[in-house]
Amino acid sequence: MMIDIEATTIFIHILNISHFMRTQTIILFFYFYLFSIVSIWAQNSIGLRACSVLRGIPFGTAIRVDNLRQTVDCGEYNEKIRENYQLVVPEGELKPRAIWQNENVYNFVDGDFLLGGTQNSTGWVQQNKMQLRGHNLVWAKDKRIPEWLLKEEPTITSDKAKSLLSDYIHAVVSRYRGKIPWWDVVNEAIDDSYNNSHPFNLRDSFWFRKLGPDFMKYAFIFAHEADPNAQLYYNEYGIESIGLKTNRTIELIRWLRSEGAIIHGVGLQWHIGVSTTITPGDDHYQSAQQFIDNKLDIMVTELDVAIPTNGGYPINPQDLITQGLVYRSMLDYVLHF
Repeated sequence: MMIDIEATTIFIHILNISHFMRTQTIILFFYFYLFSIVSIWAQNSIGLRACSVLRGIPFGTAIRVDNLRQTVDCGEYNEKIRENYQLVVPEGELKPRAIWQNENVYNFVDGDFLLGGTQNSTGWVQQNKMQLRGHNLVWAKDKRIPEWLLKEEPTITSDKAKSLLSDYIHAVVSRYRGKIPWWDVVNEAIDDSYNNSHPFNLRDSFWFRKLGPDFMKYAFIFAHEADPNAQLYYNEYGIESIGLKTNRTIELIRWLRSEGAIIHGVGLQWHIGVSTTITPGDDHYQSAQQFIDNKLDIMVTELDVAIPTNGGYPINPQDLITQGLVYRSMLDYVLHF
């Protein structure tokens, strides 16, 4: 069977028993950002979904709602998703900028298409016997925060900011309570600089300016109130191996928990190249173990293995083979835990 992949995402979701005798969750997202279609030949003809079920490994993809709604590529987009995947994550449709239009004004059109707009209704996800992962409730970067909030920032007090955050998270999470098993509650809150003088090196953003580090505590508390059964995650890049940012993430989560926040796990974003090596016991394994030792589930929420290209084609064709080996080493990494 030939599978054509164009600017798409696949991920593996694996459940294992941790050293604490509880379920650990690991999700791999494989990003293929190519400007032309790459043809990949597979040996099975039953589809990845059936194959992954037989292996006990749920499999999924990122989706664009407009592509589903418009049945692009003569319906092949929808068909391939139904045939190959069990889990989906909207690329942007559940992010604050897509939903939060103004105070108490929300755009739930795409979310309702996927999940249904009432507790008893169903959407595309349930109708196709899939599950959905929510991404995200708070993105701690100004360029990802709804523009109307930034425009009104001078007039918004700290108390008002807390009230707005509560209203938004309760509105979104409550609407889809029981339909979204996992939420990225806060996304990318830690700055890339070594020391910006903020607690835990948190980046400057609207939410930090209004509420300080407490904005994260409130976000997790509000999300748990809205759906006590949802698994809540902090999602971050640059923490897939041991180092300062990983340590700061652990310190941040410990503090949040001490303040009463419920945090079930951490999302690890992997943005690497074909020169990256992943071997048992290395910095990547040690980083994962640090999170597990802190009683956190792990999701490898984003994984892209970049290949140098020219005009959309690999400069060195051998890199495609190397890329496959890196993905295989990531699978070994997941299975290890």
